[in-house]
Amino acid sequence: MKLTIFTVLLICMSFINQTNHEEWLVKADSSLYIHGKTNINAFTCGIPGFNKTNYLSYNSAGKEKVSFQQSCEIVINVDGFKCENSMMTRDLLKTLNANSHPTMNIKFKTISLPLSTVCSGQIISSRAAIDLAGKTSIYSIDLKVSDVDQNNLTLKGSRQICFSDFDLVPPSKMGGLVKVNDFIEVNFTFNLSRMN
Repeated sequence: MKLTIFTVLLICMSFINQTNHEEWLVKADSSLYIHGKTNINAFTCGIPGFNKTNYLSYNSAGKEKVSFQQSCEIVINVDGFKCENSMMTRDLLKTLNANSHPTMNIKFKTISLPLSTVCSGQIISSRAAIDLAGKTSIYSIDLKVSDVDQNNLTLKGSRQICFSDFDLVPPSKMGGLVKVNDFIEVNFTFNLSRMN
């Protein structure tokens, strides 16, 4: 059977345009820590483990940038934050309006490479919308890949954000003598396991 050049091109294009579905479980031992400063000292608060099941699900084509359409949101319970002392924990949860807005949502918009194609030590760029206390801000976040095996990998990233990005006022104590700086550094560790 003879194949015309046009037919061959169509076959080739169909292979090139094929997309692969990828679904990744965000493991419960993933974590999020914030590091901040007051006018007196530094502090750390963290969520050492996520207690919600989250998935990243998307279609990819080759090694092109991935634009997420759905199911790429990580939901974290804000009341999971623990600080160095109970007073700081209480102040942080009050600042974050944890009673009214009990979750922080991290919704990925894009990543520069499909996760199935990355190697340990590689840096991938991402854009994510972070929803906190009822306000959403979009950030660029670089993620370093580590611990890659056939079906598992870890993404680590950090990003400086401000309480004011979410219309929040940093906590203060003792009549305003102790004030938390507006800038905090957020460190993410996402441990992922491929589901398909």
